[in-house]
Parts: sequence; structure tokens; C-alpha cells
Amino acid sequence: MTNKQAVFDFVAAHPGLTTGQISKALGLDRWVTLRAINQSYELGDIFGDEHHRYYAVMPAPDSNPVFRALQAQAENLESRCLWRRAATVWSEAFWSADSAALRQKAYKRQSVCCEMGKVGVTNTGYVAGAYCGVMELDW
Repeated sequence: MTNKQAVFDFVAAHPGLTTGQISKALGLDRWVTLRAINQSYELGDIFGDEHHRYYAVMPAPDSNPVFRALQAQAENLESRCLWRRAATVWSEAFWSADSAALRQKAYKRQSVCCEMGKVGVTNTGYVAGAYCGVMELDW
């Protein structure tokens, strides 16, 4: 189990704890715990309040089967690095979400997918789709 997964599971079981409390309970370095929380926060799996207490974003088991189906589909696309398709599915999940926490999760995951879907070689001036193959420059 990764540190990120261990932190997420702990936060899901014990909501409202600070980074120091989480790291002490798990026996992890505080910076390792903070990095795991930040990674989960960027994916919309964890959110925090103004006092830096953290909570897991988890849909209820029987609530909103449409969101859960779209989430599974988007995560499947992400695992195959189909970022733009996954971003589209996350957008659909955003509109099907029935809570602000799930909408925020869908929005953050869509943003990550959009960022990962940016392709191109910036130092040659070509963008995705404009050139396929090997380019040799004789400067």
C-alpha cells in the first residue's frame, strides 16, 4: 500500500485531523504525509477546511449510481493515458454530481486530465497533431 493510499484510508476513517495528527498516527514523516495529502487534494479525493483539518471525499455507496459509473469509466481512461477522453467523462460526472464535494472532485480530476492531455514539443514550435515523425534540423 502506498503512502497516499494509507493516508487517504486513515483520513476516511478519522475525518477532521490535522497533518501532524495524521503523520503521528501513521508513523510517517510530516512532509511525507503532507505530500500524500496534497496529491489527494489535487485529485479531489481529500479536502481541507480553514483550520487545516482534512476530510475524504467519498460518495455514499448507494447514492448517485450515474456518478459512480462515470467515475469508474474516467478512471479506466486515465489508467490507459487517454486524458482528453477522461476529461470529457469527468465533465459529465460534474453535471451528474449531487453534492458540492463530488462536483469539486470531478472538476479537479478534469483539470488534471486536461493538463496531462497537453501534448507537443515546445522547443521546435510543433503542437500536437501538427507533425508526426522524426524531425531533423540542419541549423
